[in-house]
Amino acid sequence: MPFPEDLEHLKKIEKAREKFIATGEIDSSVIRPIIADSWKRCKTAGVDPYSKKSAAPPGAKEIEALLDKNSYLIKVSWPILQMAEEMIRGSGFRIDLSDKDGYILKIIGDKEVLEESKKVGVVVGSNRSETIVGTNSIGMTIFTKEPVQIIGPEHYNLFPRYWTCSSAPLRDSSGNLIGVVNMSGKYHLLHKHTLGMVVSIAKAIENALSIEEKVYELGITNGFLKAIIESMGDALIVIDKKGKIIHLNSLASKILGKEPEKVIGKPIDKLISTNFSLLDILNTGRGYLEKEIIVTPFYSKESSRYLLTEKLIEDAEGRLQGVMALFK
Repeated sequence: MPFPEDLEHLKKIEKAREKFIATGEIDSSVIRPIIADSWKRCKTAGVDPYSKKSAAPPGAKEIEALLDKNSYLIKVSWPILQMAEEMIRGSGFRIDLSDKDGYILKIIGDKEVLEESKKVGVVVGSNRSETIVGTNSIGMTIFTKEPVQIIGPEHYNLFPRYWTCSSAPLRDSSGNLIGVVNMSGKYHLLHKHTLGMVVSIAKAIENALSIEEKVYELGITNGFLKAIIESMGDALIVIDKKGKIIHLNSLASKILGKEPEKVIGKPIDKLISTNFSLLDILNTGRGYLEKEIIVTPFYSKESSRYLLTEKLIEDAEGRLQGVMALFK
């Protein structure tokens, strides 16, 4: 990977690029294989290497639809991109978020950098795929599914030859490409650690997406559990190891004489009295199977008889978490 201080090598890349455009021949002593492959794809696609015109971005309605389609990715990524922007503020770089097809969803950076970026066609809604704008790190990352960094004359199109860009893929939990994170700036500002920073940002976003997915799955699981619990023909109360109610179904709330939201977090022995303690199981470790129990809610003082089944709740490592009490 060439760097700004290697001016002679950059000049060689420029000459090799002109030679390739004219003859289709690659100088493999100068051009990296990954760049050579990209140039070939651009040439095959008919990309104009001298065009100063970037493809017009979609209209307002199309951009709105694009952002709506990728709203989840944007929502999860945005806080991380904002933190990253604080780290690079004043550095002359911008950060982009694109979807899996190369459409820019978010751009963040100093005002001057964003204004310069507009001149090379980088705006929200613009497409950075190779077949549209030529060799660039976003387009190459989409093709290779790997982090990519390019500098100045490695761009197939002459227009962004003073820029450098570093991109890393964003993958979902199944390994599918869902987007790209990119950092771009004038090539003389390039640092050897720029690509590493972009990869770290991408990993942070992937971790955030994974957490969001687990929370969503947990929400679905909890929804199913609640539906199952509510469909039971018996009253169910779940108590933590301190004796406080953490869950109950509607039949149990009728026994207590209060709405569920008014008893969650309350000690059960402050709501009902029984002819033996429901919390003995926490000390003895022994539950009950359909043992007759007399329950008297404090709100009414009227007693009722039930058959109590009571079991300990333990985590995967066998540690006590609470008690499940079923009243039939």
